[in-house]
Amino acid sequence: MANDDFFVIAYMILAYLYACLKSGEDPELEEISCSKLKIPEKYWYSIIRMLYREGYINGVKEIKAPWIPETYYSLDRPEITIKGIEYLQDNSMMKKARDALKELKAMVPGL
Repeated sequence: MANDDFFVIAYMILAYLYACLKSGEDPELEEISCSKLKIPEKYWYSIIRMLYREGYINGVKEIKAPWIPETYYSLDRPEITIKGIEYLQDNSMMKKARDALKELKAMVPGL
């Protein structure tokens, strides 16, 4: 599974938000930004939109303007939902993404 695969990126975002929830810390938006995740901005917006619309995360604002053809999404104190935690823990693709990230970290020290 590639590092930029949807499920890998979704796993990274959800896992980070879940870790913040458990530790009682506010998420640092830079940690789940498109630049940090090394993906195109448009792809990042799509992933955030899907996670939000499926009910896996809260704290997302839809930004619509008549002069902009697309809807953009802004993170405003994002948090994982109960549904997001269940998805993170029970979805088979999430488990594959977790395993792929573990393998990558084992191969690339300091990642």
